[in-house]
Amino acid sequence: MIRLVAVVWALALAVVMLLPSDSLPQAPGGDKLHHLVSFAVLGCIVALGCPHRLIVAIGFAAIYGAVLEFLQPLTGRNAELGDVIADVSGAVLGVGLALLLIRVVAQARPGSTN
Repeated sequence: MIRLVAVVWALALAVVMLLPSDSLPQAPGGDKLHHLVSFAVLGCIVALGCPHRLIVAIGFAAIYGAVLEFLQPLTGRNAELGDVIADVSGAVLGVGLALLLIRVVAQARPGSTN
């Protein structure tokens, strides 16, 4: 189920990142913050779906963000290295959050050793 959520989130990111910028609603916060948070969510979901492949989770989210960013000129938007950096940073943060969640859940289980 978590992998389906990851696919849906990734597709939603593709739609939002490839729409012309004038068709997007204004949201609070800056563009880089939106990239950071969006890819933190993606990194977290992917890492929760594949907890034994965390480097793959970071790599997937980072490469996916870069590919989407460099496809943006095809839709009238600008590709920015700063957005790719925010995507990669978000992916790393999201995987870190997933690790923390996995550890907290494991320690909360009955019979776990602290």
